[in-house]
Amino acid sequence: MTSDNLLQKEIPLLQPNDLVSFAFTIMDDFKVEHLPVGNGDQYLGLVSEDDLLELDENTTVKDGSSKLIRCFMESSQHLVESFRYFSEFNVSLMPVLDKNNHYLGCILPSDIVKSFGKTISFSQEGGIVILKVHEKDFFMSQIAQIVEADDAKILSSWVKSHKKLGELEITLKINKSDLSGILQTFSRYDYTVLATYHESQHTSDIKERYEAFLKYLNM
Repeated sequence: MTSDNLLQKEIPLLQPNDLVSFAFTIMDDFKVEHLPVGNGDQYLGLVSEDDLLELDENTTVKDGSSKLIRCFMESSQHLVESFRYFSEFNVSLMPVLDKNNHYLGCILPSDIVKSFGKTISFSQEGGIVILKVHEKDFFMSQIAQIVEADDAKILSSWVKSHKKLGELEITLKINKSDLSGILQTFSRYDYTVLATYHESQHTSDIKERYEAFLKYLNM
């Protein structure tokens, strides 16, 4: 999915001669702390609410243009790239441009979360395992074989690097709620399991017995 699939076209491109008070109104309407600024439809950068607060509301946006944040995504880029941009620039929206620097609209973090939440890897029930491995010992093929040997599949995975330690943190979303067998195999292969989020058969049995006990008390 590319960035233009989630465009918020209602958020306007401020012009240098727009009043600061107008910018505040737009920020309040869309609940954002940044707004794109351009010259015509040519994008210049993002202005922040903090920078505008230093100006009189009756002055124009161009008085704060010296502090514009130069960040944007191209319409052809995949949405996954937006996570890196939002993290790097710490902004409340991300402008999307075409190849000629024309402003097309913005994407919001909340829309990205909703979009990815509808994908099968997030919407399907299952368990989560977080592993720690040294970079030299990381083989996704081996991890996948361990999971698939228990008649399960990896729906999605995320890798976080700890460069100073030479370690990787691998988060796996697996399409099974009971991961007991998979966890045992990871242990046999000397994988360090940092955390798990799943429902084992033992947990299910306890839950069923508890519910049966409650029914008995209510008879």
